[in-house]
Amino acid sequence: MLMTAARAIEVLNFTPVNGKLIRIMYIHRDPNVRKSGSGNIFIKFDEKEWYVGKVQKKTEREQELKQKFEQNMKEMVDKSQGLNLYIKNLDDIVSIENLRELFAPFGTITSCKVMRDPNGARKGSGFVSFSTSEEASKSVS
Repeated sequence: MLMTAARAIEVLNFTPVNGKLIRIMYIHRDPNVRKSGSGNIFIKFDEKEWYVGKVQKKTEREQELKQKFEQNMKEMVDKSQGLNLYIKNLDDIVSIENLRELFAPFGTITSCKVMRDPNGARKGSGFVSFSTSEEASKSVS
């Protein structure tokens, strides 16, 4: 990939296409990867950006995207582990404000929700999310 990307930049950068010069460049957020000269390249032409990367079969691309998605989901779950509380057996008159008032003394509430059915009727359960797992633990002990 390194040789292909470098060669494309060397040969095609500022080449006229339909009377306009195209600009080819590496794009990476990690400076170590950018400085190494490896990775993906983008081509700017006619105020549009085209992605150029290694050729992959559809199954390879899908597998790569699936792995990225699963990794992102795992990171989100790990990040919120122990922060969220599920509250059940709520009376039908309990509102979001009631839940906030009840749990506010234990810490900073980042979100609060009372579950409802499609008709808007309360389902008797809800969720409260705290900013730290210690606050969530304190509220149930």
